[in-house]
Amino acid sequence: MRVNFVTGIFFVSALTAAGILTTAVIPFLATIPLIRRKIIIIVEIAIISISLLILYYTSRFYFYPYSFRGLLYVNLYFIASEYIDKASIVDVLGEAGVPIAVALSYYPYLTSIVRDVVFYSRARKKNVFRVTLPIIVQLVKSVQDIWITYNLKLFGNFRKDKIKITSSEIVLLLYGFATLCLSFLLKV
Repeated sequence: MRVNFVTGIFFVSALTAAGILTTAVIPFLATIPLIRRKIIIIVEIAIISISLLILYYTSRFYFYPYSFRGLLYVNLYFIASEYIDKASIVDVLGEAGVPIAVALSYYPYLTSIVRDVVFYSRARKKNVFRVTLPIIVQLVKSVQDIWITYNLKLFGNFRKDKIKITSSEIVLLLYGFATLCLSFLLKV
């Protein structure tokens, strides 16, 4: 499901507002079903558990909502980079949207690079830890290419079409604003 940039911004803004104005537990839990990679969810649950233990034993439990808030922002970046259509960013913002499109392209691109390197290393029966050099080389090349593209600024004719909202985008907006309302109603 790809969503328009404006719809994605309203969704992210609703969850960010809910995270700032409340303890961020409900907005964090609302972002978990939208993340496609299960390993991220497992790592986040481990982070929350370790944070709970450390803060409990150091008698600083009042910092615990900040763990949820930090992971909420990470989840919102992952969701935005997977679901927001990069072409709509440039359509809405013009050349000023190029850095945002580049920033949202990092996560899907880098995960695909790592996935390919791990797959080919397993196919050749090599140790995954010994093939980290190709990953680093590819990352440096891609960062250089993105830097050159950004410096050229990609001047061109942008469409700036009217915003057309689909039914899936309406569902996403309702999900975001329902999360905002629930976070105010349920004092967790």
